[in-house]
Amino acid sequence: MKVLLDECVDPKARKFFSEGFEVFHVKDVGWLGIKNGELVKRANGSFQVLFTIDANMRHQTSLKYLSLIVTVAEGHFRSIEDYRSSIQQFEDLVHGFEKGSYHVIKAASYPA
Repeated sequence: MKVLLDECVDPKARKFFSEGFEVFHVKDVGWLGIKNGELVKRANGSFQVLFTIDANMRHQTSLKYLSLIVTVAEGHFRSIEDYRSSIQQFEDLVHGFEKGSYHVIKAASYPA
């Protein structure tokens, strides 16, 4: 499964993804500085998932008619280790996500 990490996600977080996930950061594909709407359009078709910590993305961008899954990890991401639980939850759940949908994952350290 091809996953694109948004600009706001530490690129080192890719180390927490298991085999079977091909993970790229926006920097890897030359998309730094691209606004959310344009990023979603570019990622659609090239990636199956856009993984972000930008909670506003789901309010700014429609996924109608798109195949991209956008996963928003909510939490306090002060260090690289803070990504681990969100990525593990994502991996456990992503195969049940519908294409063209948003999903919120709450980090273990984040209040419900």
